[in-house]
Amino acid sequence: MRFYGELLIFCLLLFTNARVLFVKHEKRDALVVLAPLSLFLVILQILAWGIDVFNIYALLLSVLVLLSNFHAMFRYSERVYVDHYSVLMKMWAFFTNTFSILGIVATIFFMPSFSLNKKTSVAEKKIYYQGSFRTGFTEASHFTKHTFTLNEYKIIKNVEETDSTLEESNEDVENKLVILMADKRGGTEHYLPYIKKLAEHGYTVYSPDFFTDDCRWVRSTSDNPLARRFVMVVKCLSNPQEFNSQRELYTYNTSVELNGLIPLLEERYGTTNKFFLIGDGMTETAINDYFKLHPEKVQGIFELSTVPEYKTPGYGCITQTDLLLAFALKEKRDYGTKEKLSSVDYMVKKSVEAIENAYKGEE
Repeated sequence: MRFYGELLIFCLLLFTNARVLFVKHEKRDALVVLAPLSLFLVILQILAWGIDVFNIYALLLSVLVLLSNFHAMFRYSERVYVDHYSVLMKMWAFFTNTFSILGIVATIFFMPSFSLNKKTSVAEKKIYYQGSFRTGFTEASHFTKHTFTLNEYKIIKNVEETDSTLEESNEDVENKLVILMADKRGGTEHYLPYIKKLAEHGYTVYSPDFFTDDCRWVRSTSDNPLARRFVMVVKCLSNPQEFNSQRELYTYNTSVELNGLIPLLEERYGTTNKFFLIGDGMTETAINDYFKLHPEKVQGIFELSTVPEYKTPGYGCITQTDLLLAFALKEKRDYGTKEKLSSVDYMVKKSVEAIENAYKGEE
């Protein structure tokens, strides 16, 4: 949906100012209403998916288009008919149309190869919580702010079934419970190709997304669902040395999140079920430490960075979900075929081997 939203916005921006170049007779300039509509859609896109390069580009361009059409909007509101546009307006339209076309081309060129809407045998359920690590977490109602989202993925028999199939039932729960502690430069969203393929093997996979005031990853107001991932990626790419100097903070924060997450899952499944922990990048040290401290709760651990075919550790499966970032890291699109497995296929293969060995009691 993110891809289609971005494509729609750039097309609307193109239509908005393209009208200036094709006026042949006197008429009311009704298409000018697309200018504020485009800006409104960009804001909704950011609220829905967060900040990224394409949304920032679309936001700046939509503001320019809106400002350039201010007088046209005034004329339309006053029911004034238009029979021509000034040379300056046509030059401005050519300028904004060029950038709109660039936006369309870039959006299509960097289109994700992994579709979030593709039918699959894996069902997703999001459980929203309110609270903090100090006070504890309780499930949030529809009208309260949530600070923690627990993402659950498990296989279902019928892909047409809805979230109602995921009602809590100890009888239907798989014995092998997997927790992915995703690197914050990726978040759950950019590990979805891996998570869903792993869940297809019959595991119940959990991936938490915390945004609490008492466990900050970015020491600024940008530590929120809309901006944190973008800010952390920019910091890592622009100053990797400074980013890596914060490793102790990342390990501590991951430990805090594990100490808050595991008790919630134990309330759901009981204390007799052990969990298998998977980490990547900044979370790997913490899952090792937690395994050593709580062997009675953890069946085993696996570090995704140990998979040789996984070329973007810490960022998730961006060769399928975020092609622009993959391009910045000099990595190519990774489709995967029957003849040549994708990096995600190798990640899942190695993970399954580690999980099965752990439950067999092997090293």
